[in-house]
Amino acid sequence: MGSNVEGRKSPPISTIVAFELEQLGVSRTAIIEEPCAFTSQEQITNCATIVREKGWPADRVAILAPCWQFGRIIALMAKMQNIEPFSFGAVHLLSMERVLAAEDSAWNTRFVEWYVAPEVQKMFWNEALGAGQLWAGHQPRWPNPFRGFTDPLA
Repeated sequence: MGSNVEGRKSPPISTIVAFELEQLGVSRTAIIEEPCAFTSQEQITNCATIVREKGWPADRVAILAPCWQFGRIIALMAKMQNIEPFSFGAVHLLSMERVLAAEDSAWNTRFVEWYVAPEVQKMFWNEALGAGQLWAGHQPRWPNPFRGFTDPLA
């Protein structure tokens, strides 16, 4: 189990989300963890494999994520290969914020407070820029500026 903090270990995010879902009353048998992915691209690929193996149609599957990650998720789905049955418009996107607020409206206040923090606003800006760069096919900041996707100008 890795962590983005050097020298620390942490459980996979799927384990944390599974625990939270169980606390909200979701049956453990209804939760399938994908603990191997570290990036959104890996999560989409690995989860698409699980969905294919289970034989589930796209309209019976949902991607649970913070709403501010939806731009990146949709951009990745538009660019990636071999992620059937995932396709935008067919797979449901569930906002983690909405799910939490549906259980306890106090979450709305927490999100409002969190979203105005300067660090969070910078994260939102970076997320929006990154989603746009995925759509454009170019991220000049990274060693592989096209993240494995085709260069649109080539």
